[in-house]
Amino acid sequence: MATLETTERRARASPSNDPRRAYGRGRSRVAANMTPNVSPAGGLPPSLSNEANVIPYLNARSGWSPSIIVTPGGGPGGDGGDYGSNTPNSATQGINEALQSCAKAGGVVVVQAGNYALKGTLTIPSNVALVLQGATLTAGVSLPNMIVFKNNASLVGYGTIDGNRLAGTIVYMATGGRLVGFGGVLLIQKNAFGQKYFCGINISNCTDVEVSHLSLFETSIGVNGLIRGSFTDLRVTIATDLAANVQNRRPIYVVANAGPTSFLKFSRVHVDGGNAQSETLMAFDGGEHGPITNCSVSDCSWDNALANSVADGLDVVGCDGVTVTGCVTSRVCDGISVCGASNVTLVSNVARMCSASGLSLGDGSIVAVTKRLMVTGNVCVSNGTKPGGSLSSKTGIAVISAPGSTTSDIMIVGNICVDEGKGIQLYGVYIDTIPSNVYTNANHLRGNGTAGYHYAGANATVTVQNNLI
Repeated sequence: MATLETTERRARASPSNDPRRAYGRGRSRVAANMTPNVSPAGGLPPSLSNEANVIPYLNARSGWSPSIIVTPGGGPGGDGGDYGSNTPNSATQGINEALQSCAKAGGVVVVQAGNYALKGTLTIPSNVALVLQGATLTAGVSLPNMIVFKNNASLVGYGTIDGNRLAGTIVYMATGGRLVGFGGVLLIQKNAFGQKYFCGINISNCTDVEVSHLSLFETSIGVNGLIRGSFTDLRVTIATDLAANVQNRRPIYVVANAGPTSFLKFSRVHVDGGNAQSETLMAFDGGEHGPITNCSVSDCSWDNALANSVADGLDVVGCDGVTVTGCVTSRVCDGISVCGASNVTLVSNVARMCSASGLSLGDGSIVAVTKRLMVTGNVCVSNGTKPGGSLSSKTGIAVISAPGSTTSDIMIVGNICVDEGKGIQLYGVYIDTIPSNVYTNANHLRGNGTAGYHYAGANATVTVQNNLI
């Protein structure tokens, strides 16, 4: 088998129209011993956490070796982006030309450790993977979009993608694709504020997206029309209130305006409001192509140390068929709020020290239909920390409605709602006058400030059985 040096010597001696050979970076096909023990057509192998397996895996999927390697050479502008023997005018030109050289047949472009100042948008072609190996990409000028995905494109690796408050959207995915960190931290940060629809990661009107193993700082994720999406192992940290944005004011915001949104999975996602965020930390908010359907949220957490916070942890609005399981929320307004939604389950979640209720079912100020909710196995502890407010805002689980609303068919079973002697959570379960067909059974409601259970109405369809009060 020819060595790498021999292959490069032949490439120099025999010019070719094949751009992979022109840049002289490795074999044009993957040797069998480079491919990890996994079917290229399958999902992520269990060993992908080992950095040494990732490039061969991507090679196997694309059918090519990493034929282009971009290095942090100075270039005329001192902003990096050299590859092979070429010295492009800018990092943007260098990386884009490397990416485009793989556009016809697919391939892998590796950007090595170093600093790269981008003066234009990077476009990842279809079936091409851009791999960061400790690189820092920084927006050097104002850009509507910093990185754009084409169909089935991938951006993986570790390093930093910094919008530098100049890039409106840092990563724009309108045709699906994969955005996955490995081998270290992949940090996305600081998009431009104050501009409509702009966010760190913008996913719009597409199918089949994977976003995982990322850290986001001072930026957000916006989903607007997506069928089949997986969002796992994400940490979002806010230090400046995102309410400065015209449209996307929430760290994670899922809507169905550009197209239908369904079959989304959020798992192991932590959002830290950083004592700053004044809007909900994670929201499903319906839209003109709503409702949002068939989604799950599991093992997530939301925290916001802002005193008397008015930002909920999770809002489920305009949805049909959502499960929320094993999540933890604290120091927000309502821990989890469900309004204008149906067929929702809240199971085994913890809401502690929220400024209003731990779990809010319905809304006292919005006319909406909220029905068929299963609430079981949740723990609501010492909520209602904000001074003053209504009785329903000092409750473990609140079932409330505005005049003209329908809030009905709700099962509240096997939950624990206690105050722990702090004197702030007045009721374990509070039901106002409008809801109907509410069934409460086998809940632990002892140890609240005023009473374990309070029903403000007289509807015979609201029943209470076998609760520990």
